[in-house]
Amino acid sequence: MKLLVFMQLLAAIRCNAGAVQKPDSSIDAKSEQQQLNSHLKPDHITASDRAKQAMEGFMDYYWNQDSANKKISFFFSCGQIGGSGENWKKCSCSNDASCINCYRWWDAVGMETVATYGLYANTTNNSDVPEIIFEHSPYNGNWDGVNFFTFVDDFAWFGIAYLKVFDWLKVSRSIIAEIIIKIILITIIKIILIIIITIIIIIIIIIIIIIIIYS
Repeated sequence: MKLLVFMQLLAAIRCNAGAVQKPDSSIDAKSEQQQLNSHLKPDHITASDRAKQAMEGFMDYYWNQDSANKKISFFFSCGQIGGSGENWKKCSCSNDASCINCYRWWDAVGMETVATYGLYANTTNNSDVPEIIFEHSPYNGNWDGVNFFTFVDDFAWFGIAYLKVFDWLKVSRSIIAEIIIKIILITIIKIILIIIITIIIIIIIIIIIIIIIYS
């Protein structure tokens, strides 16, 4: 029994000794790490700066132009459908109007990322990205998905991305508002013209009747 108590006491002393020594080693390691990172000055980099740098890097590294059809750009990630190393940048579009070979779900996620950054940073930089993708990708309402195969789940990703773009640019809302105003104005003008023409016709009829009566 005494031996058991002695062993427990010895173990407790060792644990306490380790607990006392541990802060010193962690402090030293922390100081060393601070010295290594001192040139980076992380305290001077704001969250918005980090986000901006991340977005710039994202666009520099992954948003590239198709070498064969230069009008089309997309986020290169062909390695996810085959290939490795440099092959991931060799994806090429089928023609200069559409790109069924290269646009996949990750382009939608990339587009949503651009829109999300634009919302929070209050900037319209890279607003041409969703326009280029919409014009050339098979994932929009103009694509004949019955006769030409595309991935159903990819359509969902693009739908979510376009909703984010809608919230970001609000271009669609302003266009809709302008269209509605134009429609209202045109309708009012048409009504006024109809009333005027009707009045003129009535006046002409009255004049004709008067002429007939007194002729």
